[in-house]
Amino acid sequence: MSIFLIILSVVVILSCVIFVHELGHFVAAKLMGIKVISFCIGMGPRLFTKKIGDTFYSVAAIPLGGYVRPLYRYAPGKDPNATPPKALTFLIQCTEEESKYVEGFAHSDPGNYLNASARARAFFLVNGVIFNFIFCIALMVLQYYQTAPLNRLYKGSYVGTVVEGSFADKQGIMKGDQLVKVDAVAISSWQDLYDYAKHSSSSQVTAVFERAKPEQKQISVSIDPSQLVMKKYQLESYFLAGFEPASFRLEPTLAQSLYYGTTSTFEVLLSPFSESDDVVTEDASFSDKVDKEDAVSFGLLLPSYELGKESSQSWYQFLVVLFSINLMAALLNIIPYPAFDGGHLAILLIERVTKTEINMAWKERLAHFGLSTSLLLIVIALGADMWNGVLFLVSWLG
Repeated sequence: MSIFLIILSVVVILSCVIFVHELGHFVAAKLMGIKVISFCIGMGPRLFTKKIGDTFYSVAAIPLGGYVRPLYRYAPGKDPNATPPKALTFLIQCTEEESKYVEGFAHSDPGNYLNASARARAFFLVNGVIFNFIFCIALMVLQYYQTAPLNRLYKGSYVGTVVEGSFADKQGIMKGDQLVKVDAVAISSWQDLYDYAKHSSSSQVTAVFERAKPEQKQISVSIDPSQLVMKKYQLESYFLAGFEPASFRLEPTLAQSLYYGTTSTFEVLLSPFSESDDVVTEDASFSDKVDKEDAVSFGLLLPSYELGKESSQSWYQFLVVLFSINLMAALLNIIPYPAFDGGHLAILLIERVTKTEINMAWKERLAHFGLSTSLLLIVIALGADMWNGVLFLVSWLG
């Protein structure tokens, strides 16, 4: 696979996630009457800048972040004059043209972020995360509407195709037979069978199939329960015993896709708090894939390479990875840490509850601390990549 395609996939995914998040901040600012000075995708040196209205729209060289900078004009004597670390001024740059343009606004300007109400500022801070969640739902809706007809849903506990020469075929099981019970447990769906077989401690169970036409009879089969378990992500739909559950194709309307997309997004969001077992499905659904992604080694380059490799395999896999990264970005940004939107929101909430404004210089220092520690984590991750590379080289030479 082309390394260029892998890198391109990573850049496109990160850029999409960043754009959606920053667009949320931008839209909130416009709705709340807050002027936006900079809308930048990427960090570091500017590759492209275009001024439209009050806003400088930019694309920067490093696709690891982005920012929307609202109009900040401090009241006379209240400018904290906090000098940010040089690394931050390199990543979040402000051109001379932007600086001069900002100086043309007075502190009393209605578009000044500092003059906005607490409610307006809170909406500005949280709307990036809201847009990420909306984008997740949109990706789910797209997946269901486009690919759901390709997936199968199982109908009751009826048998579909039987593999010729298989155990099921030798026991006389035929298409159309219905599994009605296993041992003394009634079965009404393949999920019931899956749950029973997976947790059974017996080496043999008795499965009873019922044939409606033409014989009107029951067939009892003694079988190892492991032969009645079908892996959730297995591409082959047959049970190990050699038969395929009867199924039908789902062809959802746009409204159904919206419902499935929304509920599935929240299922994935709440999955860490759920202890539910795998269910029986023929093909891995979109939400299944994003919920069960394999963990990658700690670092930055290796995980990025693995994600790029995964996403460049197909359009479907691209959506899976895009959903995962987008959801992760949303969850990360609501953490109440100074570098993230959640941290700024927490400070705003503290000020609102205590009815006391935190010193502006302290808020600047907290923001610089949060961004600096985030950069440190990136450096540590890159160091882990280098260490992993050394270990690989040593093992390869040895």
